[in-house]
Amino acid sequence: MTGTGPSQDRAEDDLSKPGSPPTGSPVVSPPEAGRPAQEEPRVDAGADTDDPDDTADTSDHADSGAAAVARRAPRGRGRRAAGRAVLVVLLVALVLGGVGVAGERYARSRLDGVVRELVPGLSQDAVISTEGLVVPQVLAGSLDVLDVSAASLVLEQQDAGGGLGDVSSVELLDVEVSLRGVGLEAPHTVDSVEAVASLGFEELGAMVASASAEAPDLTIGAQTYGSGTEPGTLEAETSVLGMDATLTIEPSVTPEGGLLLTITGATLQGAPVDLDAELAGRTPLSLMGLDSSEITIGPEALPLGLSLTQAHVARDGLRLTMRGTEVDLSAL
Repeated sequence: MTGTGPSQDRAEDDLSKPGSPPTGSPVVSPPEAGRPAQEEPRVDAGADTDDPDDTADTSDHADSGAAAVARRAPRGRGRRAAGRAVLVVLLVALVLGGVGVAGERYARSRLDGVVRELVPGLSQDAVISTEGLVVPQVLAGSLDVLDVSAASLVLEQQDAGGGLGDVSSVELLDVEVSLRGVGLEAPHTVDSVEAVASLGFEELGAMVASASAEAPDLTIGAQTYGSGTEPGTLEAETSVLGMDATLTIEPSVTPEGGLLLTITGATLQGAPVDLDAELAGRTPLSLMGLDSSEITIGPEALPLGLSLTQAHVARDGLRLTMRGTEVDLSAL
């Protein structure tokens, strides 16, 4: 049996008084005067994290974000892979391009040496050029175009024919040669050749002397300059019976492609003479050791396959244009 004492009664009295806190409860001090009481934080019902709808929305956003990342990731990897492929192609192109450039330079340098071996008479200042890439043409076995320019070209006569007598070589000046379809294997046949060069006056005099064994020594020079349409005239100085004589010579081309020098006039001691007149039964030309007014240098004097197509008087000699087909390059 439980007894009650004064303490219990006081507790009950306290509980019965209004505004009295229960025994054992924390005592909350009233706010100080003039300081507003702090409001309890409010929680928005719509922001309840335990709301299943909100959880679903958050999950949906997360799923859509992950999907977007998943979609973006392969695209980025694809771009990187494509970039690497392009880089590889560029690197390969650069390597092959470098090899091609080096090969092209080597082929051109070798071509220069080969041409000089085949045509040893070229002067050291000769410029040898081609058109297009050389390597593909070398692989095909022929060059489409080969151009050569030089200050001089010495042609060695294989056979001193064409009335050249003992002339074993001829030097041409200011040479321009254009070759088409140049074979790179022996016998190095050229489909077509066009050459323009000058035959110096001294060389021409030697050739005339060899073409006519009885001809006197002639010192040849220009009298009037010619062009592509006009031949011009040469003047040859000599002596007859101790008297000074001059001959006027006009160059032309024979139907066979040789050089024809026609004497059209003469002077003796500065006075004109009739080429057909006779003195003691002899014509002025016969007195000079010439039996005709024409001196012919046949196409045999030129490299095999070449023939003259035009000749006119220039400052440095007789300017000649030569053409030919199926020409042996080594014969030049």
